Amino acid sequence: MNRFVWLLATVIFTATTAATNALTLKKGQVLGSDGQIKTKNNKDMPLNSEAEGLIHVQECKGLFLKPLDGDNMPKEWSQPHPCAPELIAADDIPIKIQNDMQKTLLEASKEWGNFGPIEYWVLGTHEQSAKKLIEKYCSRRAERGDIGFDQCKREELSSNIKHNMISYQKIGARALNSGRPEQSAGHTGGQNWGIHRFMSSLPLGMAGRFGIPGEENQKVILHEYFHAFQIAHARSLGASRKKLGPIWFMEGSAEYMALVAHDKLTKQSKLRRWKNGRYRFTFKNEMKKRFKHAKELEAKFDCVKSKMKEAFFTEKCNDFTYNGDVWAIALLVNQTNEKVLINEFYPNVYDLGWEKAFEKSFGKTPNEFYKEFETFMRKSYRDASQIL
Repeated sequence: MNRFVWLLATVIFTATTAATNALTLKKGQVLGSDGQIKTKNNKDMPLNSEAEGLIHVQECKGLFLKPLDGDNMPKEWSQPHPCAPELIAADDIPIKIQNDMQKTLLEASKEWGNFGPIEYWVLGTHEQSAKKLIEKYCSRRAERGDIGFDQCKREELSSNIKHNMISYQKIGARALNSGRPEQSAGHTGGQNWGIHRFMSSLPLGMAGRFGIPGEENQKVILHEYFHAFQIAHARSLGASRKKLGPIWFMEGSAEYMALVAHDKLTKQSKLRRWKNGRYRFTFKNEMKKRFKHAKELEAKFDCVKSKMKEAFFTEKCNDFTYNGDVWAIALLVNQTNEKVLINEFYPNVYDLGWEKAFEKSFGKTPNEFYKEFETFMRKSYRDASQIL
């Protein structure tokens, strides 16, 4: 199985129009993979066993693209897909949470394009519920010929494999048992099967735990979806840094775009306002918090000059990811335009590679930008925030 994980975010931490339009579903209705609302009286629309009232996107049938050769996906992989993004959750995840996660995925597909098929698997805290979900997951994989059922179960239940399904159940259970907040979500591969596969532990904010705002979990979903956008345009099976660039750019882009989109969609009342956290989750509050933390790290460890050009940050500068890199992307966007990543950079990354696409989109080399950003990080928050 493809076990490359594009993101492990731990928090204390053109598609069919119908598939991406805003939804108001009544009890007993589901959204089909063709984007059409169907009812349980529709014979070719089998409801799952969940309670009525659940917003349910049907499993995508067909249109699974396979790799052309060793590492490359066909060009259609970087084009919008007709199947709506599908959330599949364990039965111990409350319907209210499932619905909000599904709606957030659908809004993301409208915001950046419907790239897929996307399977977003969510684990709760109960081991038996997790095992039932794993059975469902492995049955799907076996039916499609992706991997044998027994091998799939062994891998997803193994305690020796990182980022498998049971590990996400353990994260949520460990958080509740220890009283220490811990949650995670990530793009965990699937390209070799023609899908974007995501895994998530219990979203603690939506579950009303530890004072984390539910809006934080919405942002994580948007962040993860943007990884599907990136990977779709890279058209690569593995960790192609030549296409996706260093970690600061890949994660910084996803985090910045998620924060901007969350702010926009919340103001348009397209995302639920949870208002259940100990602090208010807003774009400005998040950017301010991240700037201050990044500035502290920069002063101690010189993260920009010595570490940004590397594929991954070292342990000392690890927290610069999701903090300083968000501001790096904000600066690049300010110097160009707000659609530069969507309309210019990522459409060119497969043909040009990361460095050439960077130069073409931002008018400078990465090394030239690092020098600019090093100077930028010496500013006060008041001065730096003028670019927002």
